[in-house]
Amino acid sequence: MRSLRLLIPAIALLFLSGCFQIIDVMRINPDGSGTVEQSVLISKKFIGQMNEMMGGFSGYSSAKAEPPELFDPAMLREQASTMGEGVVYQSGKKVETADFTGFTAVYAFSDINSLKLDQLNLNQQIPVTGAPAGDGQPARMLSFHFTKGSPATLIIEQPVASKPAAAPPGPDGPATAAPVPQGAASDEEAAKLAKMFMGMKVLLAIDINGSIVSTNATYRDGNRLTLLELDMEKLGNSFSRMEKLTGIKTGSLGEAKELLKEIPGVRMDANDKLTVVFDK
Repeated sequence: MRSLRLLIPAIALLFLSGCFQIIDVMRINPDGSGTVEQSVLISKKFIGQMNEMMGGFSGYSSAKAEPPELFDPAMLREQASTMGEGVVYQSGKKVETADFTGFTAVYAFSDINSLKLDQLNLNQQIPVTGAPAGDGQPARMLSFHFTKGSPATLIIEQPVASKPAAAPPGPDGPATAAPVPQGAASDEEAAKLAKMFMGMKVLLAIDINGSIVSTNATYRDGNRLTLLELDMEKLGNSFSRMEKLTGIKTGSLGEAKELLKEIPGVRMDANDKLTVVFDK
């Protein structure tokens, strides 16, 4: 449930980072080994806008800037070394569509207990954000605890949002929280936002290579467990509902969970510890 507190800052970070798609799928074997397949795509339109802006700042707006090369095997091999002991870059390829450019990479691990995976993989995977990994960002690392056996047990501890520091007391007593802005976005504003971020997608899922005996996962489709999903095409004009989440008090996670059910295209597992018991 604590992971729901990360939803609003996470989505804000997505908006500030431009239009992109990040698909992370972990495939777990009964012996604790597996792979992580990451697909990262960035909107060509967004890259063009960034290039124009940077060209204007440098005084060379008339020059056509070259788009960044996102598929860099050397960088991906280096990334593997930060994902845990024994994690290796297995394969990768450049991906090009009419609207997006990016890559798909596959990493292999022998023991999921050693795997270190950022819940969003934003700073590590998208160089155009310009922010070094972990710079001012909340902790989003997933923790894995795997026990071999027949059946085997996998526990995934989701990130816990730290409590904000209390504001110093004012001259007339303890400081009060800043009021939450009131007023939902109009249908016209919501339509504009939906159009601006159309195509944005984030998915973090686990595919179990075996037979699931039991799990407390909030979202299960066969052998796939979804930890996080944001699909702007499904979200449509539901931005007014998203605004309601900003007014929820810290600790009112039950209310947040109920609101999430009303928002299409947004799914986040509600468990602090997601448990799955599975066999061959």
